[in-house]
Amino acid sequence: MHLRVDDALQARVQTLVDVLEYRSLRQGEQAVFTFLGGDGETRGTLTYGELQARARALAVRLSDRTIPGDRVVLALESDAPYAAAVHAVLAVGCVFVPLT
Repeated sequence: MHLRVDDALQARVQTLVDVLEYRSLRQGEQAVFTFLGGDGETRGTLTYGELQARARALAVRLSDRTIPGDRVVLALESDAPYAAAVHAVLAVGCVFVPLT
């Protein structure tokens, strides 16, 4: 049996972090989130590629300040920075604690 590279990569996708990384590689320009204002109008979008880039940058900083299993409090509005922060926290093996 001969596995294509894509098949081998897809077989390793097991967590939400894996899924988002896989999607950023395969569908980087596709929107993963659309953010709406109070009036229902679109405020902005975030692609898989943008999410991955933002999350990686934040994950580097988090990995210097946390150890896996730590809780990280997120006091952000539900928009692009929040989505990237959740992804970054999970990527470094921590638990996110949302403040609403």
